[in-house]
Amino acid sequence: TELAGDVTIETDGDDGDVVDPDAIDLGPVDGSHTLTLTATSATGDVTLAGGDIADLSITDAFNVIFAGDLGTTGDVSVSEVDGTITVDSGAEVTAAGALAFNGTGGGADDPGDITINGSLTGDSVTLDTQGNAILLDGNVNGDDGLVDVQDPVTLTGDSIISSDNGNVQLQGAVDGAFALT
Repeated sequence: TELAGDVTIETDGDDGDVVDPDAIDLGPVDGSHTLTLTATSATGDVTLAGGDIADLSITDAFNVIFAGDLGTTGDVSVSEVDGTITVDSGAEVTAAGALAFNGTGGGADDPGDITINGSLTGDSVTLDTQGNAILLDGNVNGDDGLVDVQDPVTLTGDSIISSDNGNVQLQGAVDGAFALT
């Protein structure tokens, strides 16, 4: 799908005739524009098969799944996620600007999880679950800025957390029977 301009897609789950009216399931998306996605109901999943766009903003969802390679010339921001933000095995999410995953959909009492089985790269990277799980079997890299992992990490495979020209800040424990470099 080619974005001809900035695009906003919002679902609210009101259509009883659709099998999953809350889901946003997109194939590869291209274009030098901003894509904003919002799945407001308790079961609203967002799935992206990949693409190459200007910016991505996901402002509400139950689960967010990056199923393929996604690159932006700007920022990637995912927030207000109640379930899990997942980067599938082999998928690369790359932002030329800031990359922020904030699994804070349910607030402090019900934050979301982050599962990285592929790789993340941003000028800076922030991962925040408000104390919930960050499961890592992949790579997280900052190009020039801070890589800020604000919660405990459980390694589910050999992984790398790095920054080419910035600092790495691990604010919680790192557990798991795998290597972290």
